[in-house]
Amino acid sequence: MVDMAVTGGKELLRAMRDLTGPEVKRAIRTGVRAGGNIQLPVARAMAPRDKGDLRRGIVLRVGKRNRAGSYGMAIMVDPKKADFFRARSGTASRARKSRTRKIKKGEQYFYPAAQEFGWLAGGTHHPGHPYLRPSFDITHGQMGLKIEDTIWRKMMEIWGRNATK
Repeated sequence: MVDMAVTGGKELLRAMRDLTGPEVKRAIRTGVRAGGNIQLPVARAMAPRDKGDLRRGIVLRVGKRNRAGSYGMAIMVDPKKADFFRARSGTASRARKSRTRKIKKGEQYFYPAAQEFGWLAGGTHHPGHPYLRPSFDITHGQMGLKIEDTIWRKMMEIWGRNATK
């Protein structure tokens, strides 16, 4: 997990405290989503390609976290498609059809994680092909700037609307 904090100017923080909760939440959520949209295509492009299912299964999720005013972003495999990537021995699941590795009876593994971190099969280590972490490492600077810029623009829109009321 990677935590990333965007700290704005003192004026922005002071102004955000003066506005109502839903307006600020919307501005922050929009900014976090804009930042995530920078990493998403890079993660998809770096994902290993068998049939392309893994690339299509990578999605962006933005949501509120437990701490007040804190929002999280996750580039992850779509939970709706998780069973598609989970390989189980002894079944003719859709995961088998997507060229997952053969495994012993009773074992299971998650294909996207195996691709990211590698796996051990028959005493042989198969190295991973990282795609999620490197995509963050490449884009985190741009993401931070985009998040900050988007929040600033949204706050300016809100201030403009409030000034005319």
